[in-house]
Amino acid sequence: MTLVLPQVCVLTELPDPALWFSAPGMYGGFGVRPEEERGTARLAVGSHCRVVGCSGRTHHVTPDGCVPGESGRW
Repeated sequence: MTLVLPQVCVLTELPDPALWFSAPGMYGGFGVRPEEERGTARLAVGSHCRVVGCSGRTHHVTPDGCVPGESGRW
């Protein structure tokens, strides 16, 4: 099975820019939303598994890399 990731460029066209996609076998998936911190654009990517409560974690993604953020529900 191949996991096809969504194109995040569509977020620039949405009035409420956020998307969710499920991951097969994960019983959950990932949410993606754009953010800005100190004038720098980044993506907040959060995971969620409905089988394990508070299992999610958010990562902040920039062109320079990925930084783990807060844990808990997305």
